[in-house]
Amino acid sequence: MKNVFEILWRLAVLSLPWQTRWFWDAELVGWPWEQGRISIYVSWFFIFLVAYSGFRRSKSSCHEPGSPFVLAPKRRGLRANVSRVLTPRFGVAVLLVALSIIATRLDLDSLRAVGVWWGNVFVLALFVWSLRKNDVRFQQIAVWLCISLLPHALLGMWQFVNQEVIASTMLGIASQVPSSLGVSVVESDGVRTLRAYGGFPHPNIFGGWLVMGSLAAIWLATRTASVAIRYRWTLIGSLYASVLVLTFSRSAMLAFGVATCVFLFCNLFTIVNRLQKRAVIFSTLFILAIFGATIFLQNELIITRVRGDSRLEMKSIESRVESGEAFVEVFHDRLWIGTGPNAELKVLAEREGITTASAPLEPPHNVYLLALVNFGIIGTTLIILIILSFRTSIRNPSEWILNRVQDDTLIRDSLPAGRQARLRRLGMTMLIIPLLIIGLFDHYPWTLWSGQVFVALTLLGTFGNIPREEELANST
Repeated sequence: MKNVFEILWRLAVLSLPWQTRWFWDAELVGWPWEQGRISIYVSWFFIFLVAYSGFRRSKSSCHEPGSPFVLAPKRRGLRANVSRVLTPRFGVAVLLVALSIIATRLDLDSLRAVGVWWGNVFVLALFVWSLRKNDVRFQQIAVWLCISLLPHALLGMWQFVNQEVIASTMLGIASQVPSSLGVSVVESDGVRTLRAYGGFPHPNIFGGWLVMGSLAAIWLATRTASVAIRYRWTLIGSLYASVLVLTFSRSAMLAFGVATCVFLFCNLFTIVNRLQKRAVIFSTLFILAIFGATIFLQNELIITRVRGDSRLEMKSIESRVESGEAFVEVFHDRLWIGTGPNAELKVLAEREGITTASAPLEPPHNVYLLALVNFGIIGTTLIILIILSFRTSIRNPSEWILNRVQDDTLIRDSLPAGRQARLRRLGMTMLIIPLLIIGLFDHYPWTLWSGQVFVALTLLGTFGNIPREEELANST
């Protein structure tokens, strides 16, 4: 069962970027309504297999000497297992679901959107729980995450060079050409240039994933003693950084630049081993150089995106401003418990009396505003309490971080104890910075499956070293 689990979780990570699915269509104001579509993704098949095999593995390993798995003693029976599930954190999550249902006012379309959102969250929570329960290290996940993005990076480069996205039902890719309306392009001097999609539904989402892949490659390159392996991860990170520019996602490029510079700056003042410091400087600066060189080669299109004075860019900015203002009003109407997650567009259409529209309605391009609109003041407060509960569950963060980092030979041998803990926290910070920045300018980390996977993997890398309750109990 151990070997089966090890194979399955790797296959699950490889399948996550692909958007192949079966779905039941939904419509709002005369346009397809993505948030209302009931979808079953191919990656879910692997996630459920991972959860099942992980449960069987933990159950069969709980009595082995040195096993990290701890189950309740048989004599305590069902009561002990139930008490481990019915924690205050679980109770708050159930309350959030109940508030979401109440917020829909039992409107069928809103209930469907809320059900889709919570279904996605449940599947991702199950996957993260399975990986943590079976003690899968994030360094292993990062390796397979980088591998999973390789075909998408090559595909995105091909799409930009040939200015075409070829449809593939098997891969979940829709056809895109720059002459079609609704396709993501950069318009400069009357010429429409197609942005790279990869295998994702939008270049912004592709850009977010490439940020995560680039940072993971930098992290892996600076955590190995092998020069050959360091070069390999540096080249992969450079590929992702260059394709990131071809998505022309402003939020993703900003997030990558800030996170990489923070990582480099903090490591220069933390690492004392000269060889390790040279590895960090070489890998990070090389990837930044490739990133900068690609920006230089595409400077005309980049300037158009940054200045925002072309027809399409001005239209995009105006649309975002209007959307933000409209949903501030929706928030005022649903102040306490919100609209329910992903039901905000249905509520907006009813509030404004919109039955048909010249373009599909869009959520506000700000995750933080969207959370307030969806859950209201009460629900958002409960979400913050859940997040804080993970932080407060660590009795001694620095000591626990040091224990978890002992398998990293370079860090252990090159740094004093206090700096080991600081470096570990810096690695966490590097991963969370892009999520915080992208959340200011895009809605996909909250509303779409591909964005929610991006959030789950980012949080897994950031907080994945928080100990489970049984591990805390064993350490006392």
